[in-house]
Amino acid sequence: MQQGGFLKTGTRDVAGKIVLTFGSKVAKVQIVCHDFYIPSDQYPTNSNKVSVNGSEAVLAPYNEEGTFGTLTFDLATASETVTIDCSKRVFIQKIIVTFADADGEDTPPLPTE
Repeated sequence: MQQGGFLKTGTRDVAGKIVLTFGSKVAKVQIVCHDFYIPSDQYPTNSNKVSVNGSEAVLAPYNEEGTFGTLTFDLATASETVTIDCSKRVFIQKIIVTFADADGEDTPPLPTE
């Protein structure tokens, strides 16, 4: 098994965007991520946010250990295209997609390891 690293999105001045296209409709997206910074005197709070397919943007996990947390986005409408927007900088460790079956119900995610 190979173990990968992580992906850094955006810059201080430019938002990050990831567009994924699948052959089946996606019902849910989970993003294992962390804010670019950890709490400090210079960065006492976070402001880097993540949105999927135009959903309301939510703050990336932000903690002193720099450990990754999971953001879950249940898509209002299942879609073959998943667009992840990150305001400024976010580290992404893993993206997990759950496909919708023919009835629009969630099907189990694909194994990641």
